[in-house]
Amino acid sequence: MKKNLYMVQVNASFEGSVYLPYAAGTLVACALKDEKLKKSYNFNEIIYLRRDIDEAMEYIDNPFVMAFSNYIWNYEYNKTLAQRVKEKYPECCIVFGGHNIPKGVKCLDELPYVDVLMFGEGEEPFCDLLHALNEGSELSFVPNIAYRTADGKGVCTPVKVYTDIDYPSPYEMGVFDSIAETAPFALSAILETNRGCPYSCAFCDWGMLKSKIRQFPIQRVFNDIKWMADHKVEYCYCADSNFGIFDRDMDIVDYVIDTYKKNGYPQKFRVNYLKNSDDKVFEINRKLYENGMSKGVTLSFQSMCPETLEIIGRKNISMSRFRELLMRYEKMGLSAYSELILGLPGETYDSFCNGVEELFEAGQHSSLFVYNCELLVNSKIGDEAFREKYKIETAEIPFNQDHFEPMTSGVQEYSHIIVSTSTMNRESWIKTASTSVLLQSLHCLGLLQCIAIYLYNEKGIRYIDFYREIFGVLQNDSGVCGGIYRSTIEKIREYSHGERSWSFFDDRFGKISWPIEEGTFLELVTNTNSLYDCIRPCIEKYIDSDVADELIKYQEFIIKKPNDNRDAHSFKYDFYDYFESFYVGNSKPLKKVDCEYSKPVDGYKDLKTYAKEIVWFGRRNDRMISSEVEKKLN
Repeated sequence: MKKNLYMVQVNASFEGSVYLPYAAGTLVACALKDEKLKKSYNFNEIIYLRRDIDEAMEYIDNPFVMAFSNYIWNYEYNKTLAQRVKEKYPECCIVFGGHNIPKGVKCLDELPYVDVLMFGEGEEPFCDLLHALNEGSELSFVPNIAYRTADGKGVCTPVKVYTDIDYPSPYEMGVFDSIAETAPFALSAILETNRGCPYSCAFCDWGMLKSKIRQFPIQRVFNDIKWMADHKVEYCYCADSNFGIFDRDMDIVDYVIDTYKKNGYPQKFRVNYLKNSDDKVFEINRKLYENGMSKGVTLSFQSMCPETLEIIGRKNISMSRFRELLMRYEKMGLSAYSELILGLPGETYDSFCNGVEELFEAGQHSSLFVYNCELLVNSKIGDEAFREKYKIETAEIPFNQDHFEPMTSGVQEYSHIIVSTSTMNRESWIKTASTSVLLQSLHCLGLLQCIAIYLYNEKGIRYIDFYREIFGVLQNDSGVCGGIYRSTIEKIREYSHGERSWSFFDDRFGKISWPIEEGTFLELVTNTNSLYDCIRPCIEKYIDSDVADELIKYQEFIIKKPNDNRDAHSFKYDFYDYFESFYVGNSKPLKKVDCEYSKPVDGYKDLKTYAKEIVWFGRRNDRMISSEVEKKLN
């Protein structure tokens, strides 16, 4: 009689979509290729929806092996479900693998209901394990695992490195066919064209597995893309660490585009680009953008601080090259976004602020994302000696994925966020995080962007100095904007002590959670009149009231706002030409001339549509500021 095998990789849903359980699927595909395993096991459909635990238990019947893929968003759920399974089926072998499982026997000591831990890439070790369990043979011959001996002692087996990855695809093997036919959600999917990363960034759990990049056969990649199109997968996320590193990546993009043109799917294609962006990456982005498939271009830094870069083992592109690329993408009409990580060792409040200033001065205004540093157990930062050396402290935070439905019931997941280091204590972290959130809300999302650019360009006022003034004004404001400001700071303080998640929720903007910077923006953009009245004195300190009035009026006109029905407005200065020239690196003097601007305003008149289309979907593509403006000189 065949033995029951269950795989578990639960994912949360977001806006009616869910990711296919790719990691679990790869193991199943490899096992299905083995005829002996295929005859010995019933491969039940992968458990991928985050159901209530009791409901999930009803799906499970007499399991022989139950294997869980673990990461930040499902670890606690997996532990709870595994414990329940062990209580009901004590003979079932519980296997835990995935990025959230540290090497060694630690998890065996902490999780008595888990029988086997699996480390690293699992296709071949998993098949070896299934054979051993089926035959009742010694587990000591299975590489890359930890298990308990007969006397209860945890032991690790020898490490084996796999250089050949010509594994069968879960898409081609039909692993996801039944899910695609019955899924109650739209589907998103993972694509692997290669595996491995040559870099060793300390914050990343790819870094501990530094290895030569190994490529999957190109035909397998094409077949996976075709499967996605045939099954109407809307969103394809390519999980390569450095897409664009190989010449053949251009062929893959061409195939994705051709498939989309023929079938209408996948509709979006997002990748992690080569760390040091080159002309090939530019050409890839151009093609995706011109065919409506781009999810934005990444020009990441993680930190601008030289000491931090040395500690984390990272090297940035030069600022001159960064500026050149920004201008190239801007002239093409495609926004390039940059990313920083807050909480890295070596960073200080001043170095962070100076780094953001450097990015703004280089021309990165609209698309800057700052992420809190998650301590990943298999990263270099996750190493105990590294944490002690840099005095790294974390806060355990309720985990909530951005733009997902909040977890209001069931098992709570947790993040472990760095909130203190040897160079940035907790109070300094709160100050830095608050500055980061408000810079993203006020400048990058566009509310004061044009005003800050004008003062920098015409009066030489550093961006960070202008915003520090604004923060002081908002702190003391007794009106609605002051209340929003102080509420944002309090949220960040509570977060740093593990008392809340990094999220904002208001059902006026949909039944999903927003990162704090986007939530702050959404509150302020519905109160722009109050905001501009509040900060007007800061502007009039530096420029004549006549120009200040027109500049504020233009700033309010050009930012996309919900319920905005003002499609035309008259001005005494040609601000649009002034700023459009500035954005592409060709600054012109501001002309005093009577003109009228008009812009489309349809498509985001209600708050939910506005929040989804403009803030969520549009942030990486610089949609907060109107670009379709028509000018008429009077």
